Amino acid sequence: SMTALESFILDHQYLSYLIIFLGMFIEADLFFLTAAIFADQKHLNWWLLVVVAFSGVILGDLFFYYLGRYSEHSKLGFWISRRFKKYHHWLDKNFIPRYYQMVFFSKFLAYINRLFPFLAGWHRMPLKEFLKFHFFADAAWLGVITTIGFGLGALVSLVGPKWILKRIWLFFLVLAVIFVISDLILKKFFVKRIKGRDQ
Repeated sequence: SMTALESFILDHQYLSYLIIFLGMFIEADLFFLTAAIFADQKHLNWWLLVVVAFSGVILGDLFFYYLGRYSEHSKLGFWISRRFKKYHHWLDKNFIPRYYQMVFFSKFLAYINRLFPFLAGWHRMPLKEFLKFHFFADAAWLGVITTIGFGLGALVSLVGPKWILKRIWLFFLVLAVIFVISDLILKKFFVKRIKGRDQ
């Protein structure tokens, strides 16, 4: 017998893809890898999943870019300016000139992957340049996460999809723990790279 989530996805295909698309704005890794399990079970189409995910990630980047661009003179902008005043000089000197070098790493770091587009918009990075950087960074992210998704699908098939799908909450929990640990490791590596270049 099918789980409630399996039934929902099979009965509401378009809505499922819409949820995955919106999930790219929130936590892309978690939503994509969860969807990958259902794609591996043929409940979702792999190609359509990749297109939906890529579209969502690009539009998510654009959303935060424009949020940064148009919030500079808003109440939020004034609060950010006061709160992070001591970092303004560092950002002007290091952020935009090194953006293309750092944006790939940012795609794999929670919150930072939204902060980068926001700061790019705030610092008035030309849209054409922004889109070029993020197109390649998002394509690289998608390649890595799809490879992980295939591997995860193979692992689920080995363990038994029914066992996993009936305990999907446990799967979410394990994925969340893996993301938190990976995030901490990547952030340390990321900060070391930045500090190393500043010296």
